[in-house]
Amino acid sequence: MDASIPKTRWAKTVDGLCIAYQDFGAGPDTLIVIHGWVSHVEVYWEWRPFARLMHRLSRSMRVLHFDKRGTGLSDKVSGPLDIGVRMDDVRAVMDAAGVERAALYGWGWGAPPLAVLFAATFPERTFALLLDGPLAIRWAPDYSWGISPQDFVDYLSRLMSSWGEDEHALEIGQLTCGDRPEDGAWDDAEFVRLHAKLARYAATPGSFEAFERDEFETDARDTRHRR
Repeated sequence: MDASIPKTRWAKTVDGLCIAYQDFGAGPDTLIVIHGWVSHVEVYWEWRPFARLMHRLSRSMRVLHFDKRGTGLSDKVSGPLDIGVRMDDVRAVMDAAGVERAALYGWGWGAPPLAVLFAATFPERTFALLLDGPLAIRWAPDYSWGISPQDFVDYLSRLMSSWGEDEHALEIGQLTCGDRPEDGAWDDAEFVRLHAKLARYAATPGSFEAFERDEFETDARDTRHRR
């Protein structure tokens, strides 16, 4: 492995699963990066913008990021992937790394609800939240810019039919980075190849579908602190 890529370690959840995580950087505070969608903690480093961001963050703080259960290098699962169960992935990584309190950075589709729910459930272990993504995805009467159920089914079917192929990689790259010309190298074959590889290494089509369905149904807008 490239020496610039942090060593991958594993944390044990309360239900016995192994969660892959990386621990790098140094500073007085710790930042837990919660990835949206599915992830692979080692392949992500091949994406240069991601590597630049992580290196910059780690100059002034300790950074941990991880693959949620069922994705990347973490244990595969056959049971529910609901957000309540996945909260323990965050706790397990913090415990394994010896971190009592941390800031949570939820970025991308599906990550902010998990960060918010964890902070509301464990306020004593969270001192800050940084959210870059939606707290809800599904359309609701008071959330008119959400995705309709039919549009979600169409989107899911389209991506699953080409999972890990270049056709899928272009769309997932644009969903991840943005679809403006300045957001990504859409005419760069290597950029497309990397996102296709990331999809194949991060999850099977079935795991991807399970995560997407749970995240589509999750609405964290009304979350309140629970003590």
